[in-house]
Amino acid sequence: MIAFVVEGNPVPTARPRVVRTKAGIPVAFTPKSSRDYQRQVALCAREAMGGRRKITGPVRLTVAFHRDSERRCDLDNLLKSILDGLTLAGLWADDSQVVELHATKALSRSSPRAEIEVERAVAAQLGIAAAIPQEAREEQLAAALRALLDVGDLAARQQAIALLDTMEAA
Repeated sequence: MIAFVVEGNPVPTARPRVVRTKAGIPVAFTPKSSRDYQRQVALCAREAMGGRRKITGPVRLTVAFHRDSERRCDLDNLLKSILDGLTLAGLWADDSQVVELHATKALSRSSPRAEIEVERAVAAQLGIAAAIPQEAREEQLAAALRALLDVGDLAARQQAIALLDTMEAA
């Protein structure tokens, strides 16, 4: 898992602006505040990656936004800034890899920030549906993880062992 905090007030991605050149040709651009925040997210993500390679396969993303004002701001536009920043950082090949997403938005005048966690979505990789009851899902996950112990690459096996240990301890 990669977890990090982007300090400062989260900035939603604004819609691209269109201007015309002197020749009358329309040109679209993303506003500077959106680009700057995406770069800030990318810098924090690269630092948190610590030289690790980009994540492949399905991804689970959790983001907690803490804003300094109650001014109206859509959660999806805040997420777009994070997704674009993580793509810019090279954390993954494309934000279409996100198959699980949890996002919250809260007021925090004294400490505005975005708390971000990114990890491989093991349940999604193993084809386990989130709609089935928790107990059945855990049984499916345990069976799939045991199967992974017999095959797969070393990283997948290590992750499977760690998840099995966590499940058996619970």
